[in-house]
Amino acid sequence: MEWVKLKARIAQMPVFTTQDVVTLSGQEPSIVSVALTRWCKSGQLLRLRRGLYALRETDREVLVNAPVVASALVEPSYLSGLWMLAQASVIPEAVFTLTSATRGRRVRFENTFGRFFRFNRLKLP
Repeated sequence: MEWVKLKARIAQMPVFTTQDVVTLSGQEPSIVSVALTRWCKSGQLLRLRRGLYALRETDREVLVNAPVVASALVEPSYLSGLWMLAQASVIPEAVFTLTSATRGRRVRFENTFGRFFRFNRLKLP
């Protein structure tokens, strides 16, 4: 798989998965994983979490913002908490951590797009 061909195919995607690259390239998942690891180490790709990547800002043709990354990091989920209130100007404080409500264990992600937190939503009786 060539870097230039892959970059041309995924330039319109804000974020992409290993499976996306496998589908686009038609190559084996093991070959794709090795290539993605090499490109991350060389700085050509940004690794957001295991299996989720983004192109560098200079290589992307679309804008990637924090809510898009948050929804891709934790699927299925919805943005909740103080960040949404700050975006709606309900509270005057600046909030830098996006909180995704979903089922599953609590996890924190930090990457070039920001800090992300996943929490369990409460089950109502």
